[in-house]
Order: sequence, then C-alpha cells, then structure tokens
Amino acid sequence: MSGDTLYDGGFYYTLSTARLDTAGNVEFIHNYGDSTQYLVFGFDANVQGLGGNRLLGGNIGAAPVQLLLVELSESAEVISETNLEIPQVEVPLVDIMPTGIIELPGEGIAICLRIFDYEFYHRFIVAKYNSQLQLDWYRIFNNAPVTNGCEDIKLYEDLIIVPEYGAYESAPEFRQFYKALHCVTGEEEWSISIDHECLRTVWDIDVSTEGIVAAALYKNPDGLGANPALYKVSFDGVIEWYVHLEFGYEDNQRFVNVVRCIDESGYVAVGERYTILDPDSTGGDPYTESAVLVKVSEDGELLWQREFVGLESKSDQHNVSDLKATSDGGYIFCGESSDGDSNSPTFTPPAQQGWVVKVDACGCLVPGCDPNCNANPEDPEPPVNADEPFLVGPNPATDFINVHILLEGEDQQRRIELFNYLGQQVRSYRIPQGSTTYMIDTRGLTPGTYIIRVSDGTGVVGTQKVEKVG
Repeated sequence: MSGDTLYDGGFYYTLSTARLDTAGNVEFIHNYGDSTQYLVFGFDANVQGLGGNRLLGGNIGAAPVQLLLVELSESAEVISETNLEIPQVEVPLVDIMPTGIIELPGEGIAICLRIFDYEFYHRFIVAKYNSQLQLDWYRIFNNAPVTNGCEDIKLYEDLIIVPEYGAYESAPEFRQFYKALHCVTGEEEWSISIDHECLRTVWDIDVSTEGIVAAALYKNPDGLGANPALYKVSFDGVIEWYVHLEFGYEDNQRFVNVVRCIDESGYVAVGERYTILDPDSTGGDPYTESAVLVKVSEDGELLWQREFVGLESKSDQHNVSDLKATSDGGYIFCGESSDGDSNSPTFTPPAQQGWVVKVDACGCLVPGCDPNCNANPEDPEPPVNADEPFLVGPNPATDFINVHILLEGEDQQRRIELFNYLGQQVRSYRIPQGSTTYMIDTRGLTPGTYIIRVSDGTGVVGTQKVEKVG
C-alpha cells in the first residue's frame, strides 16, 4: 500500500498487498483497536485454484478458497496475514462474497459472507472469531427462497445487527428484516420486520441509541426505475422518515452504498452512479462513473450533495466500500476500482487499486466548493465563490489537480483542458456534469506552469493558472 498527498489532511492509497486477491471483495478500511491499525478482508490469492474469480462450483468447505485477514499499521505496513476458517455449508455454491467485518472489543471479530447456490437461493452467514482468530460460532440464514442478506454488519452494545431483505412463507411479500445476534453466543435476541412497499435491498446500516439508519434501494411505485434512499427506523420497527435521493437519470444511477451516523448534525452517506454521455458528441469516454456524498439532517432533510469523478481512471467498475467521520469535522471514504467483470469465467485479475478521498466538513475536496457552507466554525464568513465558474486545488499541486465545477446543470459540450507553458494541450476531458469535482492525476506531468481552461457550448467560460511541483 502506498500513500500520496492530495492536500493538507487528505491522501490517496493504492492497494498492493500481494496475497490479497484483487478479484474478491475487500472490506476496506476498518479502524481497528486504537485506531492506528486497519483490517483488510478478502480472498487469499495464494490458494491454488481460485484463478481470480469467485465461481467455486462446489462445496465451500472443500473448494480451493480461503478468506484472508490482513492487518495494516497506520503507515500501511503489513503487520500480519491470517487465513480464517470458513464455515461449512452443505450445498453446492455458485458464488461467495465477504461483505462485512467488525471488531468485537475483547471478544475478537465477526464477519458476514453472502452466498448463492445452484438452486438460486441467496443465503448469508454471520461468523464470530475469537481474539486468536479461531472460529467460535456461525449462523446460516437460508430459509428464504429469495433473500439478500448481510450486506453490512454492525455492533450495538453486545448485539450484532444484520439487515436482510426477502420473502418468507410467514411473510410472502418482500420486506426488510433486522436481526440482532448476541456477540458471545450467536443466539438471536430479536428480529424486526419493516413493511414498506417501496423500500427494497438494504446496502448498509449504522446503529445508534436512536435506532437504525439504513442505505437502501427505493422502488418507484409506478414501477419505472429505482433510486437510492436513506431511512431511519426505530428498534420496534417503525419507520420515522425516509428520503429519496436523486443521483441522476433513471437508467443511469446506481445506489447508495454506505451510511454513517455522525453526531447531532445528522447522517452522511456515499454511493456511486453512472452518467451516460451523449453518443452524438465527440471525444471522451461513453460514460463517467462518480462517487456521490450526501448529508441529511437528523430529520432526514437533505443538507448537501457532492459528486466526485476521477478523470484518469480507465476502470469499468468503481465500488465505494466505506465512509468515516474524521477528527477535524470532515469525512473520509474509500473503495476500489477494477477493469472487467470479475464474475466472468474467463476473468483474469486486472490492474486494480484501492483509493481513499478525504473532504472537509462541507464535503468539499476543493475548499469553498459550496458558498453557503462554512467548513471552519472559527471563521465567521464562509468563502464566497458564486462568481467563479470553477475552483482549483491544491495550487501548487503535486500528484493531483482537483477542479470543482460551480456551473449548474449538464452540458454535453463542457470540457476541461490542460495546457503547458508552451500553449500545448496536454490533457482534455469531456465533463458534462455541473456542480461536480473532477480529479486529474498529474503524476506523469513535468513540473512547471499549466493553464486549466473550462469551456462549454457557449465557448470558454474561464481559465486558471496552476503550478505543478514535485
């Protein structure tokens, strides 16, 4: 793992631990112990037979696959690598996916595994390992013909909380469930059912004394598409509020992956979406995929929404996997990018990287991205940039130049261009989305002075000078 500075307090990591299979899912990053260590959770690439894909074609206990837990230091050095015993499942499996990991203080860790068998049953496993990482107990949830379960796992007091979505004989309509397992014994303490005609798969949860806040999929009542949603539910199963998030057009959007309770100011969540570009316009890729960060109040009111696009990425898939609040009032979120379809039988491990983005309390990677939000409470006057078409930061730049477009709406002709001191164009990108931060990898550029130019269908809307150092 290596780190590169984005700006003060921000950084970017790439994953390079040799034994962790980059084709598997990674629960990355989980703060561990005294917050100076991290757990990375995925498949062991050294186990012969895995072959870079998750199509096992046999009993999980006999299949040539091992779960790997990697412990990292604060400086991202590998402290230890441990294979975890996999619970036995007496059915032929098609797919297995690690989806969550939590620390159980003084007790060890608990993990989630989502599995899919040849009879098209979704099942999931919750397993607990002691402080020596030996398997203590596991529970298999497999009595639903159709279920998506254990996309996340959280600890609340001495209970492990896991979400589930599916249909049972006793409840034939699709609905959401929450189960609470005792962290020591694994016994089910309680279960609640959420009955809402539009709320579907649960992607992530967080738990506080006020109840459960969830990131889910909202199926439109008219049947035309689905949108990501956040909602809050009490421990007795009452939905207190939900907010339907607009991440883009019906056919383009993805889902909200992660949600976190932060403090009395509300909740933050992050997800991703596609933007399909106009096929009649020229230049650039046919689509962009972006991370979307949102904040809502305690009552579910949308406070702000930020969007981030890595312009240098050539990946087909970008997956956001975790989100945390930071000590300076900001937020840090992370994920991984890869090329190709890891579920394909012919898939081979691509060039894949993990990434981490740090923003301030207003969700800005470029400070001042929102003229109406003040990230520094000690400063009585928030930055005002309403007259600027775009902002650039950091300046001078080392590894990345981040350009935040303040222009609203979408314009298929909008572009960012980068020129060197000789006036030669060295980079050009199509950027249809407004109110978005675009991240440009400049590690291949020679140090010196560069001009950033933004244009749209009306012509040039602005230029700025930036220094590239290092």
